[in-house]
Amino acid sequence: MKNLQKYTAENTKLFSYAGSKAKYQAKFNDLHSQVSVKQVNTYIEAFGGTLASMFHNLQNIQAQRIIVNDINPRLVNMYCQIKENPQEVVEVFTLFEDTFQSHIPKRFKGKGLVRDKAEREKYLAHLRDFYKEVRAFYNSSDFNTSQNAGALLFLLQHNFNGLYNEAKKTGNFNISFNWNMKKISVEKIITNLYNLHSFFTEKNVVIENLDTKSLIQKYSNTYDTLIYLDPPYINSEVGYSSEQTTNYNTVEAHLELLQSCKVFDYVMYSNNFNETINSKFKQSVEFSRTNGIAQNKQDKSKREILGFINNTYQIMPTVKFLLEELELNALRNIPKVQTLLSANNTSIICPPHFLYEKNIDKEVA
Repeated sequence: MKNLQKYTAENTKLFSYAGSKAKYQAKFNDLHSQVSVKQVNTYIEAFGGTLASMFHNLQNIQAQRIIVNDINPRLVNMYCQIKENPQEVVEVFTLFEDTFQSHIPKRFKGKGLVRDKAEREKYLAHLRDFYKEVRAFYNSSDFNTSQNAGALLFLLQHNFNGLYNEAKKTGNFNISFNWNMKKISVEKIITNLYNLHSFFTEKNVVIENLDTKSLIQKYSNTYDTLIYLDPPYINSEVGYSSEQTTNYNTVEAHLELLQSCKVFDYVMYSNNFNETINSKFKQSVEFSRTNGIAQNKQDKSKREILGFINNTYQIMPTVKFLLEELELNALRNIPKVQTLLSANNTSIICPPHFLYEKNIDKEVA
C-alpha cells in the first residue's frame, strides 16, 4: 500500500469536473474503515473522469493491477498521451494557456468570475473567441494525438462549471466559456501531469475506452476484483460523451448496473442518495455536496451516498456448505470390516457380530 500513497487526488489533479469527488477523501476513508478489504488483485475504475475517486480508493486498498476506463474517447486519449507522450501534451497545453493568460487585461488578472455582461463584451470578448477557436480545433482534429490532448486540457481549465458535454448529433464538445480570469498555475498542472505519467508507467495500469457493459463483460472472469462505479447522476440532464449509450437518468438503470456487477467480488458505488439503491449496501457513508449547476437554492445541496457491496459474503456460505457436505460424504463412506481386511490380504476372519459383542467392547458414555 505504501507504494501507492505518494499518488493522491491532489497531486495528480489536472482539471475540475462536474461530479468529481476530489474533495471527499475523508468520506472514502470512512467507508473503507467499515470494510476489511485492504488488498485486491484487480481494481477497476469504471467511470474515470478526473480519477480523483481512484486515488482516494488506492490510499486504502493495494491493487496488483489497475483498470482505468472512461466512455469518452478524447478523455481516454488524453490519459494515453500523458502516459506515452507527456512532453508533447505539456507543450500544446502551455502554448494555449500562456497565450490566454498573456492577453488578460491587467485590471482583470486574477479577478475570478466576471459577472458584468457589458464588461465581458468590452474587455474580454477576445478571450472567449480564443476559447472557441481552441474548441473548434479540438472538435475537428484527430483525437488520437497529443495536440488534441493538450487542447482538451486547456479547455477543461476554462469551460463552464467543469462540465463536459457533447452534442448528440455532431459529437462536438459544446460547453461555453466560463468568463473566469483566475490565475491558472501552469507549473502545478505540469507537475501533476508528470506525477500522473509516473503513476501510469510505474504501476500495472491498463487504460480502456469501453462502455460499461463491455467493460464488465471483458473483466467478468477476473478474481479478487473491486470495481468502483460513479455513473452519471440520477435525473441528470448532462449528456457527457456522445459515445454514452446507457441512459443513467433512472433508478432502474442504476439497479441494473449494480446487478450486472455481481460477477465481481467487491463493488463500490457513489451517486445521489436514493432509498431503494441505499438498501443494497451493508456499508455506506452519506454526505452533502454543493451542486454548482443547480437552478435554485433548494437544489444547491445534494445528498449523496458512497456504498460498498461484498459479494463474497453471498457466495462463500454456499461454497463452504457444499465443501463440508462433500467432505462428510467421503467420511461417511467408511468401508466394511470384511472389505477392509480383504483389501489388506489378512488371514484373520472376524465374525460379523464381533465389534458389537458387549462383553468385549463396551461403549462409554
